[in-house]
Amino acid sequence: MKRQYFCVAVLTVVNGLNFMDRNTVAGVLSDIQDTFSISDQQAGLIQTLFFCFYMFAAPLFGYLGDRYNRKYIISCGMVIWNLGVIGCSFVPANHFWLFLLLRGVVGIGEGSFSIIAPTIVGDYFTGARRAQMLTVFYIASGVGSGLGFVVGSSVANAAHDWRWGIRVGPVVGIIGLILVLLVVYEPGRGASDLEEINDASEKTVTKVDAVVNREPYWKDVVYLFGNPTFLFISIGTIMNQLITATLSWWAPTLFFNARAAHKDFSTTDQLTSTEKDEITLTFGGITVAASLFGVILGTVMSQKLEHSKASALAPYRLRAEPLVCMFGSIIGTPAMFVALFMAKNHMIVTYCLLFVMICGVAFPWALSTHMNIRVVSPQRRSVASAWQIMFAHLLGDAPGPWIVGLISDLIRGDDASPSGKFHSLFIALLFPNAVCAASILFYGLGSATIVRDLKIVADELEETARQKALKAKVNDGFDDVSLTSN
Repeated sequence: MKRQYFCVAVLTVVNGLNFMDRNTVAGVLSDIQDTFSISDQQAGLIQTLFFCFYMFAAPLFGYLGDRYNRKYIISCGMVIWNLGVIGCSFVPANHFWLFLLLRGVVGIGEGSFSIIAPTIVGDYFTGARRAQMLTVFYIASGVGSGLGFVVGSSVANAAHDWRWGIRVGPVVGIIGLILVLLVVYEPGRGASDLEEINDASEKTVTKVDAVVNREPYWKDVVYLFGNPTFLFISIGTIMNQLITATLSWWAPTLFFNARAAHKDFSTTDQLTSTEKDEITLTFGGITVAASLFGVILGTVMSQKLEHSKASALAPYRLRAEPLVCMFGSIIGTPAMFVALFMAKNHMIVTYCLLFVMICGVAFPWALSTHMNIRVVSPQRRSVASAWQIMFAHLLGDAPGPWIVGLISDLIRGDDASPSGKFHSLFIALLFPNAVCAASILFYGLGSATIVRDLKIVADELEETARQKALKAKVNDGFDDVSLTSN
């Protein structure tokens, strides 16, 4: 088995850990609210601040990732994030501000990995195999998210302390760090693309960077803002991130309050640990299964469409990926809407609809990254990843949970009953549902521009390959002259 597959396996495991850590906090959020005596708005601020630090670090990591050894950058980031998580678990109850600050530090560390790791995977492979490996990589996002709910809540209940629920991540994180340092290697930027063009000629593609970015950073930014497919897919990604972040953050709390309200309890504390475990395990299991199925199904659908021989589908082949993303949002929007209405009294129906919804919104997770790799020049892919992630968090993950918490507080007023909390959260979660509907438009626009941008990148790569082949031929000529003279 090629070494690249071992590297992808390690990066996939760490990616799962990355997402698991984010959602261990969501799995014990009601306990954190009790410990620090905070409102829904303040609880939403935990995730908002995490992503604020995450997104402000993104441009720096994007710049470094296109110019320096990516393996060591993500290793340093892993050290930062694990130290931050450990620190969070020791914050006293009267220092909520410190808890917020340390969650922000965790965001900086996790950001380095999320921005740079996909570009490493992209440089190991090309074509359909690249799409498949990115699918494997992003499957871990959903699996890790689901495990976060389950592990965080289960360990916290077993230890009778939510702090132990978030201490699990760093233990696994140390193992992940060692594996990254020992197994992962730095591929040449764009090397796989040039190998495909040059038929793997050793003269033109070596283990060093095939394409090196020596231009000023501002030119990278101008290039990205002049790339319509990148912009449209990035806006779709922003909306997708907002949906998944707000649902992941608030769904367990919504279901706790729904169960307590259904039983006419005065507080969610009256729920037994078994009932809480049942909710988090069920939601976590649905998240894992639906994410896994959605990421795989989205990739399979796009590849089937792209390689279809049916003449009627010919106009849609190169547009397959954005069209499948659009279809996912079309599925997810009504499923989420009906699920929210059913949540209080029909939990089984709600869980089934949530499976459909999460499956639909998971379609773009691997496809959006693959599209950006395909429509962006190799020497600018880390910067592209950084800017997309920065805006996805600036306008998606970061404000989403806080906005929903704010809307919930405004609607609920002084009603602290589970029924009041459920009703206000239910109304507030209609906001990300509307965003899901809006994402359909931008994925559709991306499908209209992607053919043009794919051709631009293909032409650039062919020109780069031609220049390198010419340079190699000239060097061979000099070598022959030198041997003759000797």
